[in-house]
Amino acid sequence: MTDAVFRRDWSSPVPRVVRASGIELFDADGRRYLDAVSGIYVANIGYGLGEIGEAMARQAAQVPFVYAGDFATEAETTLAERVVALAPDGLAKAYFTSGGSEANEVAFKIARRYQRAGGNESRWRIASRWQSYHGATMATLAASGKVSRRRDFLPYMLDFPKLPAVSLYRAPLGLTAQAYGEEQVREVERRLIQEDPASIAAIIIEPVTGAGSGALVPPPGYIRGLRALCDRHDILLIADEVVTGFGRTGAAFASSNLEALPDIITFGKGVAAGYAPLAGVLISSKVIERLERAAPSSLFTGYTYSGHAVSCAAGLAVLDYLDRHDLIAQVRKRESAFLARAQAAFGRHQLVGDIRGKGALMGIEFVADRESRAPLDPALGFHRRVVEAARGLGLLVRGEAGVVDGVSGDHVLVAPAFNATEAELDEIFAMLAVAIEQAARSLH
Repeated sequence: MTDAVFRRDWSSPVPRVVRASGIELFDADGRRYLDAVSGIYVANIGYGLGEIGEAMARQAAQVPFVYAGDFATEAETTLAERVVALAPDGLAKAYFTSGGSEANEVAFKIARRYQRAGGNESRWRIASRWQSYHGATMATLAASGKVSRRRDFLPYMLDFPKLPAVSLYRAPLGLTAQAYGEEQVREVERRLIQEDPASIAAIIIEPVTGAGSGALVPPPGYIRGLRALCDRHDILLIADEVVTGFGRTGAAFASSNLEALPDIITFGKGVAAGYAPLAGVLISSKVIERLERAAPSSLFTGYTYSGHAVSCAAGLAVLDYLDRHDLIAQVRKRESAFLARAQAAFGRHQLVGDIRGKGALMGIEFVADRESRAPLDPALGFHRRVVEAARGLGLLVRGEAGVVDGVSGDHVLVAPAFNATEAELDEIFAMLAVAIEQAARSLH
């Protein structure tokens, strides 16, 4: 039977999943897959939790949908209150979308309206970092720094400035982490001056990077320096927490642990943990006050399913589950052991250069030479070899290229559900060690 679905990769058929439970997927042929990346950093509480589906069914039977431009529902307003309560101080309002790309689009629109409300008509550009990823729409792709994902659509890309990617692993030898962070802030300021700060509405960053560069944690002083630059030039700071929000780094939001707070936080993925499409934007009091003072009329967003009642009910049920099982605290407590497992399993492998991350988000960067940190030849596609070897063993991980310069540099990510058992984590890293070795042997 021909699959009628148009898929991103049509080079080979994909298995049909017929059952999922915990962190296990089972396809139509009965094959088991151990999901070490929560689908795509989404299924933070695992699969098959009937109570989430039951909450969605109750909402669907009561009020499945109203247009948020005309009506509110209890599910939407209650979820907004819960999300704001979890957010860092100063974040005052929440707006819901269907996915992370939409959330970042809304953030850009808010930044533009904020600047216009302040009389800054020339400010429309969104600055971002190379190797970042902020979404699949044209504006969010323009703000993304992933060369491979932008290439086909360059004619549509807006003129958004790109700032340097920041990687402690690739800091100049002999430079302290603090000094590296400060130097990177100075480089950002140089780029802003070159690009003209009066044209820039906002800077968007991932507090801990996701797929694009593999769980890079910012160096000391870097976020504080960005905050100071933004304040000096009246530029908004947007934290893209589509991957990190709702517990992935061991806090409700990774921004809570930063040296300075953003003006806007975008979130997605983990808020409904894959049980329904849901994402959103958190907006600071500072931004809300200017908008309300200078532009009291509505802000056009254009999303039919914003605040969708059934999705919001799923979000509430997921937050209840996280609270009841204290899962965010568990992620925080298990962070050291999580990284230690990887170090023990393959930390000494000759092709493993760096193992890094925060909470339950881990990146493994591969190199041709550990001493010089030289990347592998991009033509080898080493990250794909690891992902394919892992899949052959029944393990799902994610891989990317370009972490060094947009083309070279391979890494894979591990990001299991927060409630993965100790035995499952042992199995994940044992299988990944085998996959890395198989991929290494395939080079010869």
